Amino acid sequence: VRDRAIELLDRKPAGKPWFMQVNFPGPHEPIVSTSRMAASVMDRKWPDPIDNPGFMACPQQKKKWFQLKNHGKILPPQIGGRCNYGAELEHLDALMHSIVKHVEEMGELDNTIVIVAGDHGENLGDNGAIGKGMPWHASISTPLFIMGPGIGEGQVHGGPVSTLDLGGTWLDYADVANLGPGMTTASLRSILAGDITIPRRPFVSSGYEDWRAVIKEMPTSPEDPTITSYKLICWKSGKAWKHGAPRSATPFPSGAHWHLMLYDTIRDPDDFVPLDQSRPDVIAELLPLLPEGWCR
Repeated sequence: VRDRAIELLDRKPAGKPWFMQVNFPGPHEPIVSTSRMAASVMDRKWPDPIDNPGFMACPQQKKKWFQLKNHGKILPPQIGGRCNYGAELEHLDALMHSIVKHVEEMGELDNTIVIVAGDHGENLGDNGAIGKGMPWHASISTPLFIMGPGIGEGQVHGGPVSTLDLGGTWLDYADVANLGPGMTTASLRSILAGDITIPRRPFVSSGYEDWRAVIKEMPTSPEDPTITSYKLICWKSGKAWKHGAPRSATPFPSGAHWHLMLYDTIRDPDDFVPLDQSRPDVIAELLPLLPEGWCR
């Protein structure tokens, strides 16, 4: 993938604007690295997952050939664990760096916007879960890094944004004023420029199978005007909600068809403090933003 990207850069017309999207097929299950990559991460200290102290971040540190069974097979040290996920990330980071370096050698980096994004998160053991498809922080949050001319170095935006708005951002930088019919993408350019006064997407939506969620920036409370972000989750399954849920999550009511959960994603990014019982005012504001037929 990296080599094809560099080939395309070398073939592009000189002196003309260009756009290129590079899709790496990882990191992803199965979490597999090469023996050399596995060896490079073997002896490092890896952070423990959230509320799951028994999970081994790198099982290979216990045995050279750890006894993890998979369909009757003993898996080698380059498979599984947070450490091999980290090894995959480091490998992809090096590949992406070589592409950016090539743009720099072409003399065009100072006029190029570079975006690194992911399509979903990964629990990696948080709350005892592996994988994606859950509304909890590690799964629903995706990486998004942007650099380029006019973008402040080191700034972090804690509010909700959507990768769906990358298209609108590219079009904005290309000075395309009129979007096509039906396009709802919004530009992130004002956020990147540090201008929070320009209106942007009022809320972000997400969902998968048995749940839907909305996340919105709003005042903390009528008494506290500090801006925070609230996440409202609507569940329609009394079983699915348990997978990956924090132990502090409000249980699904017996006999209920729906269940609402509310969290402050700024003050409580790991979803430890449920607010669905204490902030009915926030629920009332966010509930109409859920899709038709979900908890309303």
